[in-house]
Amino acid sequence: MKLCQKCGQLVAEKILSCPSCGSEVVKGRTHIDDYHIVEVLHEGFSSILCRAVKDGMDDPVMIRIFTPQSGVDEKIADRLQDELEELKKLPENYFVRHLEIRKSSDGLWYRVSEWIEVETWSSLLASGRFQDYRTALKLFYKIVSILEGLHQIGHFIPHLILNDLIVIKDDNENLEVKIDYKLSRFLNPQIDQSPPMLKKLISSHPDIKNLRPLDFRSAIWSLGKVFVEILAADYEIIDFQAKIDELQIPHDARVLLKIMLADDPDLRPRSMAEVAENLSQIIDKKIETIPSPAGEIRGLKKRISLLLLVMVLLLCLVYWRGSIFLSKIKIERRYLKILQTDILHL
Repeated sequence: MKLCQKCGQLVAEKILSCPSCGSEVVKGRTHIDDYHIVEVLHEGFSSILCRAVKDGMDDPVMIRIFTPQSGVDEKIADRLQDELEELKKLPENYFVRHLEIRKSSDGLWYRVSEWIEVETWSSLLASGRFQDYRTALKLFYKIVSILEGLHQIGHFIPHLILNDLIVIKDDNENLEVKIDYKLSRFLNPQIDQSPPMLKKLISSHPDIKNLRPLDFRSAIWSLGKVFVEILAADYEIIDFQAKIDELQIPHDARVLLKIMLADDPDLRPRSMAEVAENLSQIIDKKIETIPSPAGEIRGLKKRISLLLLVMVLLLCLVYWRGSIFLSKIKIERRYLKILQTDILHL
């Protein structure tokens, strides 16, 4: 980010004119050491995320530049480097690879990571791809399976948010996922510098709000929150239990989400392995047809039309039978009259 020298307004790197006072803002950073910044992807309070290419190389990398206000110093950088070495032990297929922590020639700390051609959550949700709940459940199973492996080696992510899940497409257009795992969620837990999505998790998570010890079941609650946000295509949910009731998904999936998001940790699944097992059973079951509201309305109209047709046919049948009955009565009356006349003549 940049600072307008006239009025002090903070603006993004690519902005050249201050929206507050109209003054020209000097061009932003184009390099950090021997990396050329191709594109600024995101700017936050504590870091700037960029796509960059090292001089003399073709393959891009991801660079996260820690801003001066992030508080990253030598001590924090050493901690991040130690965490990075620990993360390198995790399978590359399932976790984002972070390559190194460096300090630039002008004193800024930055992290270099692998570049991934990601499918953004905004485009995925807008595409309607998850309206077919089977697509969503299969992706959920892949996420849970990765987290189950993480739990088995003693790591868990109680502060998991949607942006930690990196979705990519394979050669057959199937969705795969990597997790951007951070051993420590906060650069400095004493400073409130969390992005909006993380702030929302912190303010809604029952274990965090009630100052409970965080454990594997805390991570299950956070994962349940993410799943509901994906299925509902809604980042601003307040009442997750009520939102689950609105989802067009199988009953078993609805129950699983409800217990994952239980306020009481003892009511949640005891492990990520249990969540994976439940999801596997739901996916393997015979496909349920979930009618849409429009389909239900069309079905109701068809039933009403059929009922009216049956009623009309019944009325026609009653009329026909009644006509035959009345005709018989008329014939019998005429016959009686003729009979009475013949008797009188006798």
